[in-house]
Amino acid sequence: MREVDYYEMSAGSTVPQRILPYYQPIVSVSDGMIYGYEVLGRFSDDSGRIWSMGPYFSDPEVSNHEKLIRSRKIREMAFLHARDMEYDGKLFINVKPSWLVQVHRSGKDIPTLKFIQEMGINGENIVIEITEEEFDGEIDILDTVMRRYREAGCKIAIDDFTFNNFDRLIHLRPDFVKIDIRLVKKSVEKMEYQKLITSISDFAQEIGISVLFEGVEYEEELVNSIHAGGSFIQGFLFSPPECDFQDVGRFRPSMHQVLSSVVQSQRDENFGLLSLEFRMNELIHSTLDTANFEADPDSALGQILPTLPDACYRAYVCNQFGEQLSSNFVRSKPGPFVKEPQFRNRNWGWRPYFLHNLTRMERFRRGFISNRYIDQETKRETFTYSHPLPGQMFLFLDVTRGSFASPESNG
Repeated sequence: MREVDYYEMSAGSTVPQRILPYYQPIVSVSDGMIYGYEVLGRFSDDSGRIWSMGPYFSDPEVSNHEKLIRSRKIREMAFLHARDMEYDGKLFINVKPSWLVQVHRSGKDIPTLKFIQEMGINGENIVIEITEEEFDGEIDILDTVMRRYREAGCKIAIDDFTFNNFDRLIHLRPDFVKIDIRLVKKSVEKMEYQKLITSISDFAQEIGISVLFEGVEYEEELVNSIHAGGSFIQGFLFSPPECDFQDVGRFRPSMHQVLSSVVQSQRDENFGLLSLEFRMNELIHSTLDTANFEADPDSALGQILPTLPDACYRAYVCNQFGEQLSSNFVRSKPGPFVKEPQFRNRNWGWRPYFLHNLTRMERFRRGFISNRYIDQETKRETFTYSHPLPGQMFLFLDVTRGSFASPESNG
């Protein structure tokens, strides 16, 4: 196989086009400093025009060998620049899994590790990004190659995370996971996607993986990424890829401003929940004295239903094991409740939050409000207020998100 000229776009091209590395900053949420850079390939012609190599690397007409040697050249140039500039931060390097397996099967030295050793680069500053591609090889082989990188001190990241590569996340246990840009953008449009990226972020962090949100272009996307628990942010909101490293504190003021706003909004919501919890405790305490739940939960519920605020749309009673002792009492809008006896004897103890809430009620003998969620049946944004009753029984009230009407507003 002939050696490919680095200045050719592809075989047979007559226009000289130089390749060079560009660097897009990755910003830490906690301090607003530039944590590192993703190294990205760029083409440059004699006129100085610059354009992305992304379409080139995804072009099926270009051979994998040609793509591979150009990718290596970009890495080599980036490492040389980092050494010459005495840069001591992180460099995120894109590598396709099939390339890693190819090197492993050849038995040759891994070029990236060879560059690190020859140039005196600190391996702990290099993050190997496993890019998204169809990979039908054995995950154990990929794991073996990853171990060689880790032995040299390198970190591992999974790029463009989607549910399709959960197995990589669990099996490879990377140091970073980069959330797919499409999920970030959809989170602005629908609350369900915000819940999705939050769930992915929570899962990753629970098993010791840092979460990086990429492709962030607008402040609302940054806010959603912070709400979802992202530790690092990358995107045009801060900077496009540039030909050189930037001042490490360049984005600190803007990140501080947005982070302060996010923290304040979360504080406001938490104070609102505490206020709602306090008001519900006062309301329920004032109505429980006349209601005998141990004798007949349905009749007792019937006595307190008229006192409940308009925001409450469902009420029921369970025992300490999660078994529902009463009927459901529901309404779709302010007005009378409708009795649904078919829910008697159902058990909700299997729900992850249920026993935790019961334990808190038993310990402190007062009511608690849940976090916001979307009710499965009604699709409403909901809080559940729960309150202990005599005889190891517990009252549950589902309350809609939004304005909390006073009991006096009921007709």
